[in-house]
Amino acid sequence: MSTINTDSILTQLQTESSKANYLKGQKNLGSDAIGKDGFLQLLMTQLRNQDPLNPTDNKEFIAQQAQFTQIEKLDNLTSAIGRSNFLLEASGLVGKQVQYKTGNGAQTASGVVDSVLLGANGTALNIGGQTILSSDVIQVFKNNAN
Repeated sequence: MSTINTDSILTQLQTESSKANYLKGQKNLGSDAIGKDGFLQLLMTQLRNQDPLNPTDNKEFIAQQAQFTQIEKLDNLTSAIGRSNFLLEASGLVGKQVQYKTGNGAQTASGVVDSVLLGANGTALNIGGQTILSSDVIQVFKNNAN
């Protein structure tokens, strides 16, 4: 009569379940890189599927939390650097004559950039009291002349 090793089967099922959830998370992310949401999903899946009689080691759990914090901080830093770069690039337009799309994009207008704004929709330019998205700029002129 053969014996069944239930610990081995339970471990294998947990591993396969975690792997399936991880792959599902990767498919949802659309890339091979795991972001902070994917990492959190993986961590929660691990916690749900751990053996209650043999839980994750505290040191390992703390290390995973530290990794999650690092990912979040790096994501925040990347966003801040991106916003700064957009603002820095757009600030080079202050005092310059630009041509930009108006309305539905069929018409154009031009004016001198008075200031730069950083908003939720991206970088915007203040031109003669109007706010224009920097993505609508189609030409920049040198020395304020057409």
